[in-house]
Amino acid sequence: MPHNPCILLADDEPHILLALEYMSRTLNNVTVHTASDGPTAVKLAIDNHPCLVLMDVMMPGIDGYTACTTIRKAWEKQDHHGQIWFITARSSNMDNEHARSVGADQIVHKPFDPDHLLKMMQEHLTSFESAV
Repeated sequence: MPHNPCILLADDEPHILLALEYMSRTLNNVTVHTASDGPTAVKLAIDNHPCLVLMDVMMPGIDGYTACTTIRKAWEKQDHHGQIWFITARSSNMDNEHARSVGADQIVHKPFDPDHLLKMMQEHLTSFESAV
């Protein structure tokens, strides 16, 4: 039985989380989950198997790097192939390399262009759905 693709949004800044949630809800037939801290993001990602996680690097409880590593290990055991995109104010080459080394598929730098990010999300959803 087909089901709606799921997106997880994780950021501890309420205004960014709200903006991401608003943007995501403009996508057709998408279930959106939100988290404002690392432990909640990890639990939701493992339990719900989102096709896309947009996650801040600096979050309370567990940072994005650790959360990404934990999610990737769980997904590997569950044979799930979702993507994890970091949305971060950190933009040094070292930060980008670290993000890639823990399993980030994309790095979106704050402040981000909402229209461009929404287009990227839609393209990912389309390619994810056609691969399933």
